[in-house]
Amino acid sequence: MVERNEDWLAAFRARDPRWDGRFLAANLKTKTYCLPSCSTRRTSPKRTQFFGDSSAARVGGLRPCKQCKPDQFDQRNTTQSNCVLRLWKAVRSDPSSFPSESDLSQFAGLSADDLSAQAQRQLHLTPAELLDLARCRFASEKISKSRTAWPELSQSAGFATVAELKAACLRHNAMHPEQLRALGSTRDFRLRLPRGFRPQDGLLQLGRDAASISERADAKNAELSLSLDNRAARLSIKFGPAHAHCSVASPRKPSNAAMREAHSVALRIFGLRSNPQTFEQQSPNKSLVTRLVGARSGLRIPLTPNLFQCMTWAVVGQQVNLPFAFALRRRLIDLAGTDAGNGLKLHPSPTQVAQLEPEDLTPHQFSRRKAEYLIDLSRSICKSKLQLSGHFEIGVPALEAHLLSQRGLGPWSVNYILMKGLGLGDCVPWGDSGLNASLEQFFALEGRPDRLQTAVLMENFRPFRSLASFHFWKRL
Repeated sequence: MVERNEDWLAAFRARDPRWDGRFLAANLKTKTYCLPSCSTRRTSPKRTQFFGDSSAARVGGLRPCKQCKPDQFDQRNTTQSNCVLRLWKAVRSDPSSFPSESDLSQFAGLSADDLSAQAQRQLHLTPAELLDLARCRFASEKISKSRTAWPELSQSAGFATVAELKAACLRHNAMHPEQLRALGSTRDFRLRLPRGFRPQDGLLQLGRDAASISERADAKNAELSLSLDNRAARLSIKFGPAHAHCSVASPRKPSNAAMREAHSVALRIFGLRSNPQTFEQQSPNKSLVTRLVGARSGLRIPLTPNLFQCMTWAVVGQQVNLPFAFALRRRLIDLAGTDAGNGLKLHPSPTQVAQLEPEDLTPHQFSRRKAEYLIDLSRSICKSKLQLSGHFEIGVPALEAHLLSQRGLGPWSVNYILMKGLGLGDCVPWGDSGLNASLEQFFALEGRPDRLQTAVLMENFRPFRSLASFHFWKRL
């Protein structure tokens, strides 16, 4: 297999305009980046670095070339990105109309290579992953909300056979279709664990603050507070060899929709909808990935229970050490959260935080600015001025720009939200001290990498930089 950078170097040397929009070439001497077709003089390969998009180049401190104006090309090239977003909407509503990846290209009016580049940029998905995700979501909703017979449901979701439907349901929901349809009939459900699953990663995440008042975990069990039917409840998870047994405790019997929410939270906090084998087996720099993964094969990124909790942690955890960040988070939950029983409190909602004033938080060792950031962001969510999701509607670059425009959210916190809140696959928590320390060790650098070095080194792991970042954290 030819390395990606060799393909890009050949295209750059040939000034091939067909590659414009797929990558950018950076001159490390002049600190500029340009399109592959740019007519400027070529520098030596040692001083040339390739980036998959302009955001990584800008984070690295590089400037756009004044001759080819690559950022303006991206603005002119919105037609292709809009095609991908329209494609997702079409596939999501009727996946049976797209039997294969070639049907995706035909609908979008893009070549297979252009579709692949734009799908990765806009949604952090390959065309195959886009199609599979749309089918799985369509089928899951039909299973949960209708009594449609399996053959008919399989066909409407785009699966060739009932066996394909059942395999997809197990992959996407960690349970068979019959179990998914029965979800809500009791307070309990069971998740089927994939081969090689590592429950310790999610359990360690939930139990990393030993004094937490919103969740607790040990080597095989976890319990956390969550909101179901607008009431505080608790979700308990016990791990066996092949299954995780989940149970909901709440004042009243949860509705079917509430049990589906509890199921979704369980999948999120253990990363059960991700597939680490793709990173481990299909990365362009496989030898580097193999060394990074080491004995952690099967590592998944545990997501936060919901997006607001992720944003809250991103603000609370900025520029403070971990024990102090834990303490601030506990104080916020204790101040504004709701009792969930059994010694746990529910993390406050945006509405609850929005009702606070900075003066409510500063006595609890929140800096004035951190308190303002958290409260103002919560109020923006309540007024619908801030959207933490929506990348399927506007694309990841537009969502990233929207988040970066908010006071209190910078490159680190935004990429943390995209990675740990939305589960996007190609994000880097720029400026993270742990990541930089781990990069220094892994690549045997003479010192901590600067912004440009970090951007260059992390390009080795595109389009799997989220999981690579998590592995770098785990190395420490």
